[in-house]
Amino acid sequence: MGSFAYSLHAKCDDPDRVTGAIRRLLEQEGWQAADSPPGEPLGELATEGNRRAFLISAPVYGWVGVLDSDLAGAYSLAPQLADQLRAYTMLCFVNDSDSWSYVLHRDDGLLDEFDSAGEVGEDGDLSDAEMVELGQTMQQLQAKLTDGSLQQEMQRMSQEVLAQAPAEMQALHARIQQGQASREEVARYRTWELEEAPKHTEKIQQFVSQLLNVPALKAAKGGKSKKRKRKPTKAERAAAQQRADNLRPLFVAGTTDEQFQEVLAEKAAFAEAALAKFLPLVGIPGHYAFLSYDYHSETTPEELNAHGIRFAEQLQFESAS
Repeated sequence: MGSFAYSLHAKCDDPDRVTGAIRRLLEQEGWQAADSPPGEPLGELATEGNRRAFLISAPVYGWVGVLDSDLAGAYSLAPQLADQLRAYTMLCFVNDSDSWSYVLHRDDGLLDEFDSAGEVGEDGDLSDAEMVELGQTMQQLQAKLTDGSLQQEMQRMSQEVLAQAPAEMQALHARIQQGQASREEVARYRTWELEEAPKHTEKIQQFVSQLLNVPALKAAKGGKSKKRKRKPTKAERAAAQQRADNLRPLFVAGTTDEQFQEVLAEKAAFAEAALAKFLPLVGIPGHYAFLSYDYHSETTPEELNAHGIRFAEQLQFESAS
């Protein structure tokens, strides 16, 4: 199962303003403040229909990060918070590690939205020859799944990657395999694994292409791919330019339109890795690509500090009914 990380961000230097705005908006919807005993945050209760909680960060580059225990609620909150603060808000979401998206609001309404699953320029329709090749490839894959050779090769490759890992990660992997790892240790290993995955993407692609003998997947010398790409239409180029225009006021110094478009077009093995490259372009710490309210409990304050993230406030609510 992949990641479902999500976070909301408000372009505001004052976390107290953000906290106050969230409190007012929730109270208007019939929620009331909830108290928990010291050292006992809502945890899993926050995901129940009658409980909701927020973690609010100290500002970084003018952004205050918000982790909301309710994903659907976060989507509803984003435009309301933008209106309350008279500021930008951006909600980012990773969908099962397959794709990532953002929704950008301003006090005057929806400004922009992007989903990597549907926005990247796709290849044109497959030719008859390519369809035949695809069918043959699927037959090869089925055969290798049946005889177990594919699983053996993947296991061998995983062992090679693990052999290059730091000693601490190797020890954690061993504890996980033996069923002796704590939840925090599993989370730490998972975070390391996700951050390392992009480094091995090309190796995995080469492995699959060689195993299945599919030339279309093989990377040519010099890093160029033989894969045909459809040229973007005039309308698509205009849409891409409009997206850059919408985001440009938020770009950190030195960010170019070309860098922005390149990151949006990137196809990564794990979508959170691509999102982690996008967020710093607008001044948001990239580690938010791996966070949500639930995932936060799997990360230590020291790890968050290393990425410039410090949650300074927690809000807890329960339904008045």
